[in-house]
Formats: sequence, structure tokens, C-alpha cells
Amino acid sequence: MILKNLDQIGSKEFEFTIIGSGPAGITLATTLAKKNKRILLIEAGGSNFSEKSQSFYNGKVIGDKYFPLTTCRLRYLGGTSGHWVGNCRPLDEIDFDEWIINKNSINIYENRAKEILNLKGDFFNAKSEFEEFQEIAFLQSEVRFGEKYNEEIKNSKNIFLLLNSPLLEIISRKDNYKKVEKIKIKLNNEKDYLLKIDKLILATGGIENSRILLWSKHLSKNDFLKNMPIGNYWNEHPAGEIAQFISEEKENNFDIRRLTKKGLSFAPNRNFIKREKINNMRIGFVKYDENIEKTIKHRIKDLVCIAPNLGKKVIESIVKDQPLHCFSTVQFSIEQKPIFDNKIILSDKTDIYGMPKVKLHWNIQSDVFRSLRIVLENIGEQLIKKKYGRIGIDRYVFDESFKFSKDIFAGYHHIGGTIMGDNQSNSVVDKNLKVHNTENLYILGSSTFTTGGHSNPTFSIVQFSLRLADHLLL
Repeated sequence: MILKNLDQIGSKEFEFTIIGSGPAGITLATTLAKKNKRILLIEAGGSNFSEKSQSFYNGKVIGDKYFPLTTCRLRYLGGTSGHWVGNCRPLDEIDFDEWIINKNSINIYENRAKEILNLKGDFFNAKSEFEEFQEIAFLQSEVRFGEKYNEEIKNSKNIFLLLNSPLLEIISRKDNYKKVEKIKIKLNNEKDYLLKIDKLILATGGIENSRILLWSKHLSKNDFLKNMPIGNYWNEHPAGEIAQFISEEKENNFDIRRLTKKGLSFAPNRNFIKREKINNMRIGFVKYDENIEKTIKHRIKDLVCIAPNLGKKVIESIVKDQPLHCFSTVQFSIEQKPIFDNKIILSDKTDIYGMPKVKLHWNIQSDVFRSLRIVLENIGEQLIKKKYGRIGIDRYVFDESFKFSKDIFAGYHHIGGTIMGDNQSNSVVDKNLKVHNTENLYILGSSTFTTGGHSNPTFSIVQFSLRLADHLLL
């Protein structure tokens, strides 16, 4: 049921109040509703995109170049699934080495997550042509959560959706700071409204989760949310073009056409990652969309310098108008290790409701560049040894000059800020996503990920949403 105001439901109580209607919030709400639980689902935005609603996401980025905070997330029904690419893949087993849970705890939700995301097939993970690497692939989802679940929510007898009502504050009991008593919302973007809650689940995204908690902590007159690293350990997936690949097809037995036309991705295996002490990542070969001759001319100088014989053959093929070679970009997406100083803090500037905007401190560390160098040099050596071709690695990998590039090296993936751990000194939530030192406050979404791996986070967000539902139903 979609509410126009809370008078429609009178004094009815809800077992669960969920803030945020992105993939996390909608998955949790629809799962609990099927078990006849009454849910109030509150969304800050409306049913569709609006510039006015997006303006509430204004904030400042300090550090390396990043996207405007109004464009890398969406504030309306369905959340950021409204513009995601749809790439789906679960986290790897090695990604859980630093977590307090193991991969098996969410593996059991893989099939249900596939159903929610309308995915068919299995995640591909095969032995590759490169030693100590695996060939990986993603399943593709076209699900927009607002579109897929709009009718189900509208017709539900257990889900009550309140739109255009941003959360302003989480308030604990005066005599017991561990228990959330009520929340303050801006009802229909018009008036402040205090609402009593039973169990509260915050699922507003990888930036807003921290913002709301930080502001609620600031306003609290007791120890509510104190002494926790809220906003810290924020991270992304540095990603972009990193090298160029060229090969003369007739001189090797590697399936270059499959590699460059379809596009293949490779990830180092556990042994390689552990031995070299590198970050988890994926390297992909993607065929140039632009004119091949233009591409060759753009890269010819560097190619002749690093591989004179191959460069000569390329020049000859251009002169003779015989494109005998395959060309592709080499792209990457890499894990960024969470560090304390990559963080979300509150600004001294506020929105029209008096809530502070955010300052995002974000820098790409040297471990990212070191890991990329090791992997690319290893693959490059194997390409030469097997006579498959050459890769030319971009200079910024060696001089660590991401920050001077005109490009932005990131993936719209907001991870951390309310990470999972075993105590409040190093984390915000426990293994069941309950906030430390609280009795009825839970956080949901990739902000709780201890580490981020290289996989796009949405599939894992859905898995964790199903896992939390099971926990709340106990």
C-alpha cells in the first residue's frame, strides 16, 4: 500500500520500519511481507527521479577526483538500481578472509538472489590461458527495483510505503540509549513528524547510512552511537582503462577473436594474491569501439618503442590496408583496502531541513598501483612468452598519477562507513548487521562490507538482505 499520509493507518504499529527503498530495502521488505510481517517502508524521494530530490545529495569530495555526489546515487523509489549497469557477481571466498563471517553464510542465498534479479545461468569461473589466473564473467540483470516491485508494494497488505519523507534523526530512549525509541521524519517534505518504532533498519546507501548515523549521534544527549568508527573505512572500486593489447592473429593459437570481440576478464587466484600480497582485482580485454586505424596511429609511437618488430608489422598492415591485428583496451576493477582516513564526515553546510551535508574524504593508496603493476607485468610476460601479443601499460600505473588524470577512476560503488566487525572499536555492526550497543537498530547495504573485493556490490547486497530477513524472523 502506498500512503499519502500516516493518517491512513491511524495507530497501527509496525514490526519493522525500513528506511530506504533501494535493492536492500525493497528486498528486505518484500521478503518479510511474505511472512505476514507488517512493514513501514520510508523513502526520502518520490516514485520517480527529480532534480529537486537529487539536490539533497549535494556534498564535497576531498582528495582524489570523484563523481559529483548528486550523480553517483539516486534518491527515489528503487534507489540507485535506477541507473546501474546490471553486472552481477558474488564476492569471492578470499574477500571474506578479513570478515567475521565466511562466504558460506551468504552462499545459501545465491539462488534466491538470482530470482530477485531475474538472472539465469551460472557464474562462470574457469581456468584461463594465464597461469595463476581464472577466467571470470558476470550475469547481467535488467531489474530496476522501483519498476519491478511498484505493483507488488502498491497491492501489498503488509507493506506500507511512505514517499517523499526523509529521515532527519534516529532517537534513542532517554533512560536506555541502547534502544531506539522513535525517528523524526519530514513527512511529505512538509512537516516534522515523530514516529515510534519497534525495529529499525537503515538502508539508505553507502553514504547516507553514515550521514544519518553521524547526525543522530551528534544530536543525542546520551551515549547513543558513541565511540564507533561511523563513516570511516569508506572505499570504492578504482576502475578504468589501464593498458592496450595488440596481437597478430595468424601467429598464435590463442583465441584472440574471442578475447577481443566478446571481451574476457581474468582475476588472480588465491595463491597469487597471497604470495604477492596484492589486492583482489579483475583485468578485462575489451575491443575498441573506435576506428582501428585511428587507434593504431594514436598508440604507434609507444608500440614501436616497446616492441619494434611487432610495431613494424603493424605499420606495414596499415600501409597495405590489411588489418591483420587485433586491438583492445585492457580495463580493470580493483579492491581498495579500507583505511580509517577514507571517510564520511559532516559538513558545516546544511540542506534546507537543517541536516548537514557530507564531506567525503577519498584517496587511492599505493597498494592499488603496486597490485596493478604486479598483475599487468605478470600477464604481459605470459603474453610475450606464449607469443600471443603485447600490452602497453599506461604510465600512470608506474608514477601513481591517477589524481592528475582527466578521468575518474571509480565505479559508483559505495562501500564501507558502517563496516561489520566484532566490537565497536573497529566496526559499527555485528555479524547480524545490528549496530553495536543497540537492541533494535540494523544497517543494511554495502556500507556494512568489511572489504569490497572487485565484484559489483548489488548481488551481495541482495544476498545480505535475504540473510537479515531470516535473522529478523527468528
